[in-house]
Amino acid sequence: MRGTKGTLLTGENDYRIIPARPGQFQTWEKLMDAESVNLEKENSELLSDGSYRNSTANMVRNFLDCIKSREKPYCTLEEGHRSTSLAHMATIAMLTNEKLKWDAATEKFTNSVKANSMLGYEYKKPYKL
Repeated sequence: MRGTKGTLLTGENDYRIIPARPGQFQTWEKLMDAESVNLEKENSELLSDGSYRNSTANMVRNFLDCIKSREKPYCTLEEGHRSTSLAHMATIAMLTNEKLKWDAATEKFTNSVKANSMLGYEYKKPYKL
């Protein structure tokens, strides 16, 4: 995810923030150049405490345990929603090939009807919200 103040690179278990240098002249073409950054690690190993190196496996295991125990999970639904929104926005920007502007209060794009149409889908009957 590229922003006006830097770039965020994310992986399964890691992330990196690369700030843009003040006063740096950057063209759009340079910003869109292909990059190769490997943030992934070996994720399938079971650790001595019973957890996995794979953060997704740990979150799913904790969520299922909390359904049974009624304890608060590591990640609340709100935190899960917020943490995945960035990935969804990046995917939608890639699919529409548009520079999108996001309104966090309404959780909608302010400049693309096409992008907003990708934020949800019609539920199969009889399911509804």
